Amino acid sequence: MNFLTSIPFKFLLPLVLLGLQFSLKFFIDRRATAFNFATSILEVPINMFFVSLALLSALIIAGNGDIQKAFMFFLGILCLLPFCIFFWRRSVEHLEKKYFFWSFGLGFLNLALALPTIVGIIYFLMTNSK
Repeated sequence: MNFLTSIPFKFLLPLVLLGLQFSLKFFIDRRATAFNFATSILEVPINMFFVSLALLSALIIAGNGDIQKAFMFFLGILCLLPFCIFFWRRSVEHLEKKYFFWSFGLGFLNLALALPTIVGIIYFLMTNSK
C-alpha cells in the first residue's frame, strides 16, 4: 500500500494543516502568553470549519465524486460557521473577564460542532472521490 493513499495519511494531512495554521498564527509576531495560547486554542474550531470548506471546495472544483452532496455539505458548514464564530467571540470575551468555566464551556461546544464536521468531511472525501 502506498503511504500517500493510506487512510492514516489522509487524516493526518488536514491535521498537519491545522497544526501549521495554529503554529504560524500563534508564534509569528506575537507574545507567547497563556492568554494568547488560550485564545488561539479557542479559535481552532473556526480553523477546522475553514479547512473543511477548503477540502469541499477542492472536491467541487475538481468535479470528482458526488458534487451535489459536497455542495450541500458546503452550504451546511456555511450555516454553522456564524454560530461557531459567535461562540468563539463569546468564549474569548468570557476569558478576558476570567470566567473560565463559561469560556471553555463555549470552546468545548464549538469543538463539539467542528470536530465531527471535519472528520465527516474527510470520511466523505475518502469514500466519494474518484
